Amino acid sequence: MADPVVVATQKLTREQIAAMVGKNPRAIKLWENLLGDVSKALPVAIDANQIATEAAQATADAATLDAAAAQSTADGAQADATSALNELTTFSAIPFLTLATSSSLSSERTLTAGDGITFVDAGAGGALTVSLTPDAVLKDSLGNTVVQVAATSKLGLFNATPIAQPTTAVAAATFVANAGTAVNDASTFDGYTLKQVIKALRLFGILA
Repeated sequence: MADPVVVATQKLTREQIAAMVGKNPRAIKLWENLLGDVSKALPVAIDANQIATEAAQATADAATLDAAAAQSTADGAQADATSALNELTTFSAIPFLTLATSSSLSSERTLTAGDGITFVDAGAGGALTVSLTPDAVLKDSLGNTVVQVAATSKLGLFNATPIAQPTTAVAAATFVANAGTAVNDASTFDGYTLKQVIKALRLFGILA
């Protein structure tokens, strides 16, 4: 706290007071008392004002420090936001798979189920189950059916109608004997010799 302010006032003589208010003793006395009160009260009032001024300055200084701290916090938050935005921009440029397209992503590839395949999405935190449908059809690049899997485990090659696994109840092939009735290497079945059938099975890999 500042030192008290001392104000020195020059004391007027009774003659000087009388020159201002006249020679009435009562008036002169009142003026003497008034001037004495002013001499006592003025330093106290000035000192109180000084104290109030210093308190206001301290409050202003504290507010300035608070404002500086708030600005520093805001600057840090801005830096964090800028860093996060840069990381997001970098991340969004990396190719990755999603289950659906998003307008906020620019490099995603959408995972799409093809013919005979189904997806079951269990949602966030769950699993994505990939399954073949009961009537799944595997096709070549020309769209021809290569393998078709059905509920009865049917199979068809080269776009032939898929059939269940043959048994001895299957219809017999056409037999043509070239000489007599005995089967020999020249005999054909639906136009194919046994040599051709065995060769085709090996070419397919059905026989080793």
